Amino acid sequence: MNFSLRHITLLIGVLTIILSFLWFGRDTDTYDIIILVGLAITTISFLIILFKEDSLKQKLFWTFVVIVSVGLQWLTEPLLVRLSYRLFIKQHEKSLVSMTELIKAKKNDLFLSPSTELLTRNGFTQPEVNQIKKDLKDTKISLIQKDSNKIFYRTWGMLDVSHGIYYFYSSDKPDKRYKHIFDNWYY
Repeated sequence: MNFSLRHITLLIGVLTIILSFLWFGRDTDTYDIIILVGLAITTISFLIILFKEDSLKQKLFWTFVVIVSVGLQWLTEPLLVRLSYRLFIKQHEKSLVSMTELIKAKKNDLFLSPSTELLTRNGFTQPEVNQIKKDLKDTKISLIQKDSNKIFYRTWGMLDVSHGIYYFYSSDKPDKRYKHIFDNWYY
């Protein structure tokens, strides 16, 4: 079998798509760029393979490789998304623990954007506001929501779709729609 640049490029594109999920929870903008580049590389390489003058056997083999790659991506995606959130939590552990303790101490449900007005209106003192703002600075958390058993930290959101992590602080066990990361952290 002939193994050339177009085949190597196809495999690099597939690997790029699969590995892009390592950025899903940590940095959605980077994830978007990496997966789009991977899709473009894979698509162009695969089309070149299909329209190049290769044998039918080779074209079928590389079609099979693409199908297997889709299956591999489907199997690894949940593991890599979970790992990306785990890395996010570890990277910002000190800030997340600090914010969680401050927010957990408030008795009522909260819906906070990182603005001073909303924080002070929800019963936070100025030193607590300063601490939360400091903790939020490098995390890319754009919204915090607290209810009777969990705190949601949104790391990305658009209209009706939000990505982020949940911290369950009550004794109630989360239902199956939440995926466990570690300890009391879910996504």
